[in-house]
Amino acid sequence: MKAGKIALVTTGSLAGMLAAALLAGAVWLFNLNTDSVGYVVTDTLEVASDSYAFASTDLDVNDDFAWAYDRGPKLRVRGESDTPLFIGIARSEDVEHYLAGVAHEQVTDLDLDPVALTTERSAGAAAPAAPANETFWAASVQGSGLQTLEWDGGYGQWSVVIMNADASPGVAADVSLGAHVPHLTWIAIGGAIGGGLLAVTAVGLILLGARIPGRPALAPAAPAA
Repeated sequence: MKAGKIALVTTGSLAGMLAAALLAGAVWLFNLNTDSVGYVVTDTLEVASDSYAFASTDLDVNDDFAWAYDRGPKLRVRGESDTPLFIGIARSEDVEHYLAGVAHEQVTDLDLDPVALTTERSAGAAAPAAPANETFWAASVQGSGLQTLEWDGGYGQWSVVIMNADASPGVAADVSLGAHVPHLTWIAIGGAIGGGLLAVTAVGLILLGARIPGRPALAPAAPAA
């Protein structure tokens, strides 16, 4: 019975680790910062640069989650500045062409807890054209006060650009990012239920393995007369 005990305890331990991962994931999902319309949103981040723009690196939207999205995830970018602000999203190749030779901040990483941007300066001496005059934007907003860009998604590589509406240098804004995750609550509930069931199963397997008696040792053979 020793092999059976080991198998039950090992299987129970593995089930327990998976249960812990599911429960931790469910707790994380429940604690995400979501708004009333289902967007997972970041805290507000202050960004500032003496260059002409902030531009994200390639946002690669593939069809791995086509079961949940028709065109990829819906994104939202909000920004507010003391001067009229422009926010746009476009194909990465179009943004690279538009900002070629223009000094701007390339966003290379986004941390969510706490929210922070990592940027690299792209040097240049050229001045960009007014962004609203360009026709390649998939979605864009501009104006004074709080600006909200909502984008319904699309597969491919995309870049988000934030700059002054008049294309002047010196960008300073309060920015928050959001993504719409459908069925988020039900995913979290499913993870919690699955984790709970696995935890009960794990405990049962470990207890069962602990209760199985080991094989008794064989008595020594009596010496021949």
